[in-house]
Amino acid sequence: MYLKTGKKSQCSGCTACMAKCPKNAIKMVVDEEGFRYPEIDQDKCIHCGACYQICPNVKKEEANTISRAYGAKHKNEQERLTSRSGRCFCSTV
Repeated sequence: MYLKTGKKSQCSGCTACMAKCPKNAIKMVVDEEGFRYPEIDQDKCIHCGACYQICPNVKKEEANTISRAYGAKHKNEQERLTSRSGRCFCSTV
């Protein structure tokens, strides 16, 4: 996400973006404190989004999105009491 925002706190310096770039448009540059951060060569960049897709900090943001959930309960109480599974399942009779 650092590549989009420029905030160093959003980059772990893992180099995944650099490794994933199909055009080698990303290089890691050492800052004044000795930490490495990605820098994009705009002349080489084809804006494919591979660097964002691989970034673990982008994945962390996506994990915070709301997902759809479903619940189900077997109508037969005896079946529920004797079932070992906590999941929904289908059986053929």
